[in-house]
Amino acid sequence: MKQKSKVNLLIDLILICILFPVLFARGDVHHVLGQLFGILLIVHIILHGSQIFCLIRTWIPSIKIRIAFICVFCVVCIAFTVLSILHGDKDFDRENRERKSPISYNRSKE
Repeated sequence: MKQKSKVNLLIDLILICILFPVLFARGDVHHVLGQLFGILLIVHIILHGSQIFCLIRTWIPSIKIRIAFICVFCVVCIAFTVLSILHGDKDFDRENRERKSPISYNRSKE
């Protein structure tokens, strides 16, 4: 097995192992695991870069449309990244270590 394939397989296994804790963790652990997941996902995509470009070349034969597609895709990815960094975790109450509910349950007891 080539060195690149071994690294890619290791990254795949780590991504799978991080996925579920990211979904169920809260607070700072969620953010650290999420950032680690994002970094490993970027490395994974870079390792598969030639395959991804071959698929895009096959699916979108026109060079002008392909360039437009790649530009729009990059802008959307950058926008999601920036918005996620700017938003942070505003609905997380750090003192009580729980999420603030968007629905108010403060009903008066009758």
